Amino acid sequence: MIVKNESKMIETTLAHLCERIPFAYWVISDTGSTDHTRELIRAFFQNRIPGELVEHEWRDFAYNRTKALECAYQKTDYVMVFDADDAIVGTLTLPPLKEDRYMATFGTTESYLRPLLLTNRKIWTYKGVLHEYVDAPEIRTTGMLTGNYYIHSGRTGARNQNKQKYQEDALLLEKAYQTELDESLKDRYAFYCAQSHMDAKQVNPAVEWYHTCLQRNGWTQEKYYASLQLGKLYAFQKKKEQAMEVWRNSVLYDPERIEGLVMAAIYAQLHGDHALVNALYHRCKGYKRPSRKLFLQNQLYEYEIEYLNSKSAYFVKDFESGYQCCKTIILYHRNKERMVHGIRTLKLYQEQLKRDVEFTTLLKTKMPESWMQF
Repeated sequence: MIVKNESKMIETTLAHLCERIPFAYWVISDTGSTDHTRELIRAFFQNRIPGELVEHEWRDFAYNRTKALECAYQKTDYVMVFDADDAIVGTLTLPPLKEDRYMATFGTTESYLRPLLLTNRKIWTYKGVLHEYVDAPEIRTTGMLTGNYYIHSGRTGARNQNKQKYQEDALLLEKAYQTELDESLKDRYAFYCAQSHMDAKQVNPAVEWYHTCLQRNGWTQEKYYASLQLGKLYAFQKKKEQAMEVWRNSVLYDPERIEGLVMAAIYAQLHGDHALVNALYHRCKGYKRPSRKLFLQNQLYEYEIEYLNSKSAYFVKDFESGYQCCKTIILYHRNKERMVHGIRTLKLYQEQLKRDVEFTTLLKTKMPESWMQF
C-alpha cells in the first residue's frame, strides 16, 4: 500500500483488511503525509503484526508502487496490493495459493479485473505514470479469486479531494503520450487520456482521444469500451448516425460482448426505430454474460435487450419474439418493475399467450393478482 494524507480512513481500512485476510507481515510506503497518517499506522499495528512503514519521495504511481514492492520482496510468500480507500464487499475466500498472480473482481454495475495477490518470489514492476499496471518477467500462471464478493473502489482518498483531478490527469497523460517510446504504453495513455477527459466532462477532447485510441493497435478491451463511450458522446452531441455506427461496430473488437448493440437498441427505440431494435435483438439472441472483460456493463446483461424487444417487436409484427421476451422477463428478471412490465405487455400478445397453456396457468397461480391487471 502507498499512502499520503489518509488519516481519515487508514485505521478503518487496516481493520477491515485484518478482519478478512491472514497477514503475516505488512509494508506501507508513505509518500509525504503532512497529517497523522504515519502515526496512526504505527499505532494500529503495534503489538499486532510485524511490518515496516517506509518513506519514499513521490514521483509517480508506477515508481512509488514499485518502491513499495521492492521493500516487501521475499518477506512473505505473497503480497497483497490494496488502496487505502478500497474495501472488500462480501466474502473473499483465498484458495490454496500456488499461481504467480491472482486477479480480483472490482466493481458491480461496471466490473473489471485487477491483480490483487502477487507471488513475492518474483520481482514485480509497475509501468505507467497513471493507471499503472504491474508486470514481471515470466509470468507463468494466473489465478482468479472467485466468490460472492467484489472490491469497492472508494475514490475517497486524499487524491480524490482535488476537484481538478481529472483535468490534471488528462494533461499528464497527454504529455506522457507525446514523449513515450513504448507503443503499448502509448496505447494505454491514449485510452485513459480519453477517460480522464470524459470524467472531466470535456466532450470534444474526449471524442478526439477516443478516436486516437480506436486508431491505434491497442488492447481490444480498451477499444471496445472506447466505442461505448464514444457512442455516448455522439448521442450527447445529437449525432445519431455516428453514435449508432460506433456502437454497432463495437462487436469488431469483441464479438462476445453485447453492450454496444444494446446501447444502439436503446437509442433506436428512443427515436422510434422499432425495426432496428428488433433486428438488434435477433443479433444478440442467445448471448451469454461474458467474464474477464474490461469495464463490463453488467446491467445491460440483465435482460435489457429482451425488455426493449418486448415492446418493439409488436410494431414490426414479430409477435412470437415479443411474446418470448415478455416470458423471459417474467421468469428470470430480478427487478419487480420489469417483471410487472413483462406481465402487462402480454396484452399485446394475447394469441401467443392463449396457446401457451402451461405458462398461463403459472401466471394465474404464482403471480400476485395486482400484477395481472392488463
